[in-house]
Amino acid sequence: MSKNAVVSDGKTDPLRPTLVRRIALGCVLVLLGVAFAFLFLKLDPTSSRAGTPEAWIKIKNEKAALSLEKTSFAGQQTDALTYVHQDGSRNDWIRAGSFPLNSPNLTFSIVRQTKAKPLTISLIRNLEDIADLRLVRHTYRPGYYALNTRLGELRGVRFDVNADGIRKYCLGFHKPVSNLVFVKGYVCSPEFSDTDPARVACLVDQIHFIRLTDETALNASIEPGEAKQCGATALEFSNSVADSKGSL
Repeated sequence: MSKNAVVSDGKTDPLRPTLVRRIALGCVLVLLGVAFAFLFLKLDPTSSRAGTPEAWIKIKNEKAALSLEKTSFAGQQTDALTYVHQDGSRNDWIRAGSFPLNSPNLTFSIVRQTKAKPLTISLIRNLEDIADLRLVRHTYRPGYYALNTRLGELRGVRFDVNADGIRKYCLGFHKPVSNLVFVKGYVCSPEFSDTDPARVACLVDQIHFIRLTDETALNASIEPGEAKQCGATALEFSNSVADSKGSL
């Protein structure tokens, strides 16, 4: 018996090859749609690790909540995004400049949470969740810094970026203690001195909410004793850790 489909008059069914091709094409389109949706979610710049991605909803046509007018980025064009969590938490982003431009750039995110959540993600993992950074070549430098800011102590790490032949020096940061306020971001520049940890800490201090009510609520969310005068110190490995684990 022939492997081809046969109808009652003994002729091969002319519709079967066409039907098979249509089914195959449909499967390919479905797979492409799934892949596109997955890629879109992975490139979402708002991963804050404060909840599952599905729990955050982008607020459309929302006015910028943050301002850089008191910083060295004053007067530059900025991009702003706002997301609201299903539990009422709010995530505001602001960005200025971009990696391929031969000028400083900044990305800053602040999450105001309705209740404190445990932080289980490292600084580098939090930085790698930012889509813009994942799309350029970058290398982290050894060593970490403690940044004192009005938002509390931040953890910082230096890294270098090569974007389309433009080299920049960067300092990334996040808040290692998760309470009602979580922040992360980075500052990059072709000039190494622009990303001095103490300088970046003071720049973070100058980023503020446009609405006074937001600033008041933010200050009320900071734990007593958290806010400090801006500055930075290099962190060193503890001798006890080195002794117990050997050379690192």
